[in-house]
Amino acid sequence: MLKLLAGLVTWALSGMIARLLVGAGLTIITATALTALVSAALDGVGTSMGGLPAAAFQLALLGGVAEFLSIIGSALLTRAAIRAAMAGLGLKTT
Repeated sequence: MLKLLAGLVTWALSGMIARLLVGAGLTIITATALTALVSAALDGVGTSMGGLPAAAFQLALLGGVAEFLSIIGSALLTRAAIRAAMAGLGLKTT
């Protein structure tokens, strides 16, 4: 009986470890690719804002546009990483 229980635990853990490793790998790949994509998009927004007059640009910075863009980019990356981890683990992603 003990041997059967040990075999069952070993079988369950081997499948779980494989799913965890696949989930971690998928998360790392997704996060790396999306970090570059979001960084390029934020750089594009920064360069396009460079065409604004100096007074308008300073007013936008005082209004918190830089923090706004940082928060949006971070939220997109976090959501994508969580969804990739859930997909890698075989959990439902809705």
